[in-house]
Amino acid sequence: ALPLQEADRVLFASLTGRVDWLVLDTETTGLGNGDEVISVAVVSATGEVLFSEMVRPTQRIHPKASAVNGITDEMVAAAPPFDEVYPRLAGVLTGRLVLAYNAEFDRRMLDQTCERYGLPAIQAEWECVMELYAAARNRWSKQYGFVWCKLGEACWSEGVQVEGFHEACADAQATRLLVLAVGKEIGDAIQSAGNTDRYSSG
Repeated sequence: ALPLQEADRVLFASLTGRVDWLVLDTETTGLGNGDEVISVAVVSATGEVLFSEMVRPTQRIHPKASAVNGITDEMVAAAPPFDEVYPRLAGVLTGRLVLAYNAEFDRRMLDQTCERYGLPAIQAEWECVMELYAAARNRWSKQYGFVWCKLGEACWSEGVQVEGFHEACADAQATRLLVLAVGKEIGDAIQSAGNTDRYSSG
C-alpha cells in the first residue's frame, strides 16, 4: 500500500480525470452540537450547480455566525425548512463521492440537522479537501501533525481566482477549482517523475 501522504496525492491527482465527484458546502447557525444548516450548495466536478438552497432553521442564527457568513434570521425567514429540501438533497448526494473543505464539519452539521428533523443521515462517501491539501502540500508540524489552512488561504496560495467566501455556492466552486488546480499540478509531477524513471532505467 502507498504511504498515506502519497495516497492522498494520488487521489488528488486522480480527481482531475474524473467527473463522478461532487463538492458540498454549508453555512450554519453556529459551530456547536446543537446547530443546524441554513444554506447548502452542491456543485458537480464540471461546475454545474446541482443544489443551492437557503434553509429556515428552528433556532436563531448566532451573531458570530452571521458575522462570518452574512446570513441573518430575516434572510431565512421565508426559506423552506430542512425537511422540505431534504428529499432533493438526499437524491443528489446519496451514494456519491462528496468532497468538502473541512468535510468533518459539513458532514456533522448535515447529520445533526437530519437528526433534529428525525430524518435518516444521508449516506455518501466523503473526502476532506482540507486534509488532502495539507498532505499534498506537506503542511506538517512535528507538534501538531498536519496543519490545516482556511479555504481562502489555500486558494490564494495556489493562484485560484474566486469571488467571495463564506457563501455556500461560492465556497463549493472555490473548493472545486482548488481540487482541479492542485490535482493537475500533482498529476503532471507524477507523470513527469514516471517519464524520468523510464528514461533512467531504459
